Amino acid sequence: MTIMFDSVNINNIPANASMVAGYVNGHWATYEALKAKFPHAHVVSIDVFGTAVADVIDVEKGDATPQVAVAWSAHMRTLGRQPIVYASRALIPTIIAAFNNSKQPLPYFWVADYTGVNHVCTQFPNVVATQWADGTPTYPGAAKFCDTSTVVNTWPINPPVK
Repeated sequence: MTIMFDSVNINNIPANASMVAGYVNGHWATYEALKAKFPHAHVVSIDVFGTAVADVIDVEKGDATPQVAVAWSAHMRTLGRQPIVYASRALIPTIIAAFNNSKQPLPYFWVADYTGVNHVCTQFPNVVATQWADGTPTYPGAAKFCDTSTVVNTWPINPPVK
């Protein structure tokens, strides 16, 4: 397993991080800056609208909806990519229902399950990562003011977004 970091302020991410994630669009587009700052790391791309080619779609309030995630995932598959949906543990059942109702195969899931303890959420199918801390005093994680996720070895490696 690997630890992955993400933050809207990339200076919060540890310099030796081997896996980092950043947004390709939205208010905090950090993907390009992460590629430059962490050339040695695997850089994961996140789309918040369902309009970009990326590794992950972010499904949470103000970002993509479960229905958008279904359409985005279908599009990523036509491009030969393995879609990953990021969402809170509470929202995953709604997303699974949206995929089932659309008769689309389930994507991989990156689940936000804030416990402050390093773990992988096994409650759902296809979970490849769990975000368990946000770097605050309540959920300190592995870096201050930085989200910490545990990534399993089955995380799909898509081609980098250009």
